[in-house]
Amino acid sequence: QNCDVVLTFPANTEDATLMWLLARLRSRAPALTVHVRHHSHTGIYGFYLTALYENLLQGAEELGILKPLKPDYGGGMKEFVCEDQDCFVDVEDEASFLTSQERQSIVLHFLHELRATGDDCLEGITFIEGQPIVPILVTKKVMSQVFPLHNHADLKLLGQTWVQ
Repeated sequence: QNCDVVLTFPANTEDATLMWLLARLRSRAPALTVHVRHHSHTGIYGFYLTALYENLLQGAEELGILKPLKPDYGGGMKEFVCEDQDCFVDVEDEASFLTSQERQSIVLHFLHELRATGDDCLEGITFIEGQPIVPILVTKKVMSQVFPLHNHADLKLLGQTWVQ
């Protein structure tokens, strides 16, 4: 899966703004994989976010996501733990072990962990150390939306309607 969450920006967003956020995502949220796309007929930029499977598993542990244990280990549901991953049913199946909703929750968790440092400022916004960056950018309308993509069909439809 190549996208779990999309960030969109207003059509008039400056390149410097996009680069500022992209640099911080890549340096401070290394678990995320970011692909930047420009949708020519709308002028909107989108950041398409996902994470490598091992990072998603780490996120599942951080969020305490319940997953089924193999019968050999007692069955039932247990909070996922990376160290014990071989005890969980279908953990080796990257395509289906985590549901779309779980993947999105993990990617959003990584995104909301992106915090300001003391010297961060953008478009007249001065951030306070430790402040979450993305919610503030949405509130200040520097970023238009943060939304999950539920499946490949949604992504395909989005691609057909935005990209020509």
